[in-house]
Amino acid sequence: MYRFNISAPGKVTLYGNSIIGSNEACVAASLNMRTRLSFASLPPRVVPEECIQLDFSSIYLQVKIPLNSFLLFFFYENFNRRSPAFEIYNRVKRYVQMLNGCSGSYISSDPRHRLSLEAFFSLLVVIAYEQNINITSSFIVKVSSELPFGQGMGSSSSFVTCLAACFWRWSLLQKGIASYEFLDDDLVKIAVYAAYCDMQIYNSICPMDTFVIVNGAIIVYENNRMLGVYEHFPNIKILLVFSNVNQDDKKNLINSKNYLNLKLILDSISNLSRTSINVFQKMKNLTDTDNVNVSELDTYPQSYYDELAELVRMNQGLLKVLNEPHGNVDLICAIAQEHFLQGKMTNSTGGCIFILLPPNMTADQFDKIIDIFGYHDFLAVRTTLCGKWSGVGIE
Repeated sequence: MYRFNISAPGKVTLYGNSIIGSNEACVAASLNMRTRLSFASLPPRVVPEECIQLDFSSIYLQVKIPLNSFLLFFFYENFNRRSPAFEIYNRVKRYVQMLNGCSGSYISSDPRHRLSLEAFFSLLVVIAYEQNINITSSFIVKVSSELPFGQGMGSSSSFVTCLAACFWRWSLLQKGIASYEFLDDDLVKIAVYAAYCDMQIYNSICPMDTFVIVNGAIIVYENNRMLGVYEHFPNIKILLVFSNVNQDDKKNLINSKNYLNLKLILDSISNLSRTSINVFQKMKNLTDTDNVNVSELDTYPQSYYDELAELVRMNQGLLKVLNEPHGNVDLICAIAQEHFLQGKMTNSTGGCIFILLPPNMTADQFDKIIDIFGYHDFLAVRTTLCGKWSGVGIE
């Protein structure tokens, strides 16, 4: 019998063009709002009927699936360890279509339910085939998340990272490897599995998201090619403010502009991302002593914050030119600027704004700005980027 817990962060686009995607230079950082997974395998014959029990509370999905039906469909006479991933996914889709009659709250017409089950079984089968997981009795997987859906914070990437890490750890335990943290080679495998699933099932256009989430890093990338990687970094304090923008009202992503003006704006946004590399490098070099882990630091010089905040202000200004402005987004940014803070949209809809916070901001100052946003009916959440243990991990 095995029991363990896994968690993975979200991600935020610090700089770049979150409207179009990853064609221009962008900067993404791990966000310490986490998806958490608990796994428990039961000894044989503990329950009357062996089953796979799933509880994904964030999307109100609970389901009990007879273990024998799963094994019959993917193992036994249908077992083929060399099956290509796309073939496995096609079989998974057919299997998920058959789950309507299972006990629980599964609603096949809810895409969140369907895609979550497809991700779960795709990763389970692929990793079981490749890593020889022996599934002989009931097991329970529970997943919850602090991440909002559809706000550009990597909720699907965090979810599939937790699943990939769960099944990878299960395979290690069955081989007698009981490490309590993932090694570099483990993280590489988890990232590969998670990126495959995120692109195949959730149509992610940026596999870099899973790299950020797995490693707890800051990365600068262009056309899915890394320009800079910072895997150990100080805590960066931010505020997330939800704008109450109706997502259906924000479907047009870019104003009509002539090609030349559009290219100039996009080039400027890319240059901002590249400029941030210099600031990150200075923050990375905060100490020259080998016995100090930079990721354990809770503060950094104000001068670096000033540079990063100015880049945030400029980035939001360019995004506003590209995107139809919305009064709530403008109000949130204006309130932030009244308190000498800068914020930008986390994605093209403007549903959430992240505000960079000074490293020396006091608890009273935090509470004051949160209360001001609350007065305007905006929910504000204080959290951090990067820091110690900020990637996927065993809890």
